[in-house]
Amino acid sequence: MNFSYENPEHLNFMNFVKNGAVNFRFAFRNIRDQPIYRTGTLRHWDRELTSYVRSQLQIETYLDFNGPGDRPEAVVRNCQESAMCHESFPLVDYAQPYRQNLVPTPANYSSSYLDLLLKYSDVLLTILSRILLHRAGLLFGCLLGKDRTGLVAILCETYLGVPREKAIEHYLLSNNYLAQSSPLLSDLANKRGVTIPMYLQRIEAKEQSIVGFLKEGEVLIAQLFAKLDILVKQLEGE
Repeated sequence: MNFSYENPEHLNFMNFVKNGAVNFRFAFRNIRDQPIYRTGTLRHWDRELTSYVRSQLQIETYLDFNGPGDRPEAVVRNCQESAMCHESFPLVDYAQPYRQNLVPTPANYSSSYLDLLLKYSDVLLTILSRILLHRAGLLFGCLLGKDRTGLVAILCETYLGVPREKAIEHYLLSNNYLAQSSPLLSDLANKRGVTIPMYLQRIEAKEQSIVGFLKEGEVLIAQLFAKLDILVKQLEGE
């Protein structure tokens, strides 16, 4: 399937990649003029789209948060064929408290994010430092571009001092993306064994959940950022 602005699913993906841009050059001196993007879903991450992202968006590196079980097989191959560096940082098996519920509550989501932060603090530290100090075009994401991707995005922006309201607004970009993609919503609802309205309730729970996470995880986030300060200074001196 060739990339096309007439293909609604390709167009939806690219709109999310562009509108979901998290470009930190305005807030951190080492980013300079290179773009940093977060992805939407990998559903249409085909060869043509990879080539487009590489050549038109000038992305040189993709930080992939998927485990082997939820990463489409073509992703790594397409990155290699497009001369895009693929780096794997699996963030998996952290969301059991809410995956068991057909319609998770905001508290379920908040708990899962806290679990991710506790379980993968060292991995998140590496990911955040890679994003902050990367000097070329970079893309980061997971399978759907909402939970793991959104969490990394909001941690980056919070660390850089972006106002909380704006950081939350960026975190919630995936809500609009998923709500506008009927085929994707149908697939996701079927996989979860729920109706589309029930899955939309899952999406709507995210806004309250991220506010709860930022409040409940305040100490853990501060500890992570203190370590990040030290690591960034060390890497800058190399």
